[in-house]
Amino acid sequence: MRRLGWARVVGCGPAAEIDHTDSESVAVAYVVSRLGSQGFAVTDVQTEGQGYDLHARRGSELRLVEVKGIAGSAASSGISLTGGEWVRAALQGDAYWLYVVDDCDNGGRLFGEYPDPTALFAAAANEVTSVRIRGSDLAAARTVAASEGSPGHGNGTGGHTEAAAGLTAGGAA
Repeated sequence: MRRLGWARVVGCGPAAEIDHTDSESVAVAYVVSRLGSQGFAVTDVQTEGQGYDLHARRGSELRLVEVKGIAGSAASSGISLTGGEWVRAALQGDAYWLYVVDDCDNGGRLFGEYPDPTALFAAAANEVTSVRIRGSDLAAARTVAASEGSPGHGNGTGGHTEAAAGLTAGGAA
């Protein structure tokens, strides 16, 4: 058998995706440690559907903390907030804090902490926020409206509630 040449074989295909779950867990651990070192008592509420990840209290100071973890550079990739997170932030104002931790693939580092992100980033909100209203809430409001004698018009404010009245198409208050 005679060799005619050689070939270098290089694997190809899509790049391995960065595991978002790993970045989030690294970021949350980082922020819990940071807040703890600042004297906050921190409770993880990620699985409770609150619209934020951590409940932090130091004396009378309360922070409802949303944590975003980025494997690479937050300056390059930015972050996204869900509709629920954006609405919760708008409703909570100064009590709602956004912490962005980047370089999570190397242990994480704080990129920034932002109190009241809906006020700070209102101009950057470029997608319409979607708000889901449960059927039980619709039924409860219909019952209230019917008892007030104005069927189909909720509380008489033209279908707007106090919470919805402060939101624009971009989700900012």
